[in-house]
Amino acid sequence: MVNLLESNGKARATLILDHDNVSGSLRQQLETSGWCVHVAQGIKEFKRFFQQNRFEVVVVYFNDNTTTETSELESLASLNIITKWIAIIPSERWLDSHPSVLFSHLFYDYHRQPLRYDHLLATIGHAYGMAKLQHQKLKRLKVQHKDHDIIGVSSVTEKLRNRINIVAQQNTPVLINGDSGAGKQFTARLVHKHSARSRGKLSSINCGAIPEHLVGSELFGHEAGSLHAGCEKKLGHVMQCTDGTLLLNDVEELPLHSQSSLARFIEQKEFYAVGASETSSSNCRIIATTSSDLRQLVQAKQFRSDLYLALSTTTIEVPTLNERHQDIRSLAEYYLSQFCENSEVKRFSQCTIDAMQHYHWPGNVRELMNRIRRAIILSEGEIISESHLELPNNNNLQNLTLKDARDKVEKEIVIRTIAQTGYNHSQAAKELGISRTSLYRLISKHQLAI
Repeated sequence: MVNLLESNGKARATLILDHDNVSGSLRQQLETSGWCVHVAQGIKEFKRFFQQNRFEVVVVYFNDNTTTETSELESLASLNIITKWIAIIPSERWLDSHPSVLFSHLFYDYHRQPLRYDHLLATIGHAYGMAKLQHQKLKRLKVQHKDHDIIGVSSVTEKLRNRINIVAQQNTPVLINGDSGAGKQFTARLVHKHSARSRGKLSSINCGAIPEHLVGSELFGHEAGSLHAGCEKKLGHVMQCTDGTLLLNDVEELPLHSQSSLARFIEQKEFYAVGASETSSSNCRIIATTSSDLRQLVQAKQFRSDLYLALSTTTIEVPTLNERHQDIRSLAEYYLSQFCENSEVKRFSQCTIDAMQHYHWPGNVRELMNRIRRAIILSEGEIISESHLELPNNNNLQNLTLKDARDKVEKEIVIRTIAQTGYNHSQAAKELGISRTSLYRLISKHQLAI
């Protein structure tokens, strides 16, 4: 793809769609301000320019003919999600008789004629700055994808990333808490990867999948003939992971008698293999994950307090996908690219992206990943629509108190409006009919990471 910004030596470039040849004044003012301006007088020319070059900002002059081309414009917009689109409309009243959904989904902002060029130039300049900022974030995401790092640039994700890096440099046991599907195992693997033990073995055990009478053998090994006649000596995972890491998934599923042995190992780095009369030692690091509140299980005497204290020396809290709302689009597009690697190229419609950002994702990242994998199979063409995701209705307010129902609707409207305005808080506040201060108060109230 040609970059007109570089080839023309200009600082900024924009593309204008102008059916009626009325953009001369705007073009002159932009060029005077140092912009490289390209004007297309029809949709075919516009498409050719857009597909062959990179523009941070495009401007579309609307009339009745342009309105019939909205589907083509939306299709072009999906080719480059960074580009900011600005609409020029004949009048405010014009919106009453034309579909406004395109403006909420596609356009960064709109201006009505007669134009106030100082306001329009300020909007174009701000849009350019936002696009450049998103280009930087996209480059960062590509590095994350390459390094198999956590996908996302939200403040919540950045906090998790920093926590992982700190914990990785330590040598203590780790307890990772988080909802099902949030990414606890992936987090544990990153801790191992970034630690001094990264060259050592990483082994994973699903604690709920091991028969109770074999847990001790799996963890600590057994001597020959100790389980049944003829059985050979076996090294347990603790010994196999010397100088490495042992990941215990769903640690609350361990039987109580095995919890005692594990607590002793963490404390003393020594253990008895099943049937052994002498202790063995290992410096294996233990990382445990859980979706349960272990403190409540300790109080209910369903989990040993000594093991809880040993594991909780260092903890990591993995946020839900709702708490990482700003990362949903990045995650979705990453998984789409991964699952389509050896297949045809597919992309999400804007309505699909909106639906994903409005959905509450009870199954977290795992649910997002599985729905995208299934949507690729269900979609026959290039576009993945909202129906392919098969998302359940997220607007069921039954069994909620009036306050909870009001808060739920309020939160969803704020999330949807901010997403539809491209995370432009000023525009979102305008759309909601409130001040920016009120919007920030709502963001804080609902703990939104956007």
